[in-house]
Amino acid sequence: MKNYRLYLIRHGITSGNLEGKYIGTTDLPLCEEGEDAISSLAALDVYPKVQKVYSSPLKRCLQTADIIYPERLLKRIDGIAELDFGEYEGKTQAELQSDEKYLEWLKGGYDGKRGYISRRYHAFRRYYESSFGIRSAQDEAYRLCLQSGRGI
Repeated sequence: MKNYRLYLIRHGITSGNLEGKYIGTTDLPLCEEGEDAISSLAALDVYPKVQKVYSSPLKRCLQTADIIYPERLLKRIDGIAELDFGEYEGKTQAELQSDEKYLEWLKGGYDGKRGYISRRYHAFRRYYESSFGIRSAQDEAYRLCLQSGRGI
């Protein structure tokens, strides 16, 4: 049986990150600090060598992947885009401190992190299986890089 490796790499910093906002589906680009940090790490050769790069369609993820892997063809997968924070999108924790639903959500209610990870895994698997006509990602010997908005 052939094996593969899947690397998950978090995108660089955006202005929304610096402001402490939930920016899930808000399509912000990397800020200058984010570009510089990713470029510095890439120059130090800290990222794994890969044969394929998959990314969320969000600007910050695409930019991060392009900085780290400029020589690799980048494949966008819509199904692995960041979590939509709904009514919390664009707000900070300070703005939401008195919202009871928000406090419950922080404890893992409303689908929590486990549901998010499961949805992204299944989206990637569906894409991989339909694109390559295989039943399992284990059938491929590629080292893969999955660039997503979430560090898992």
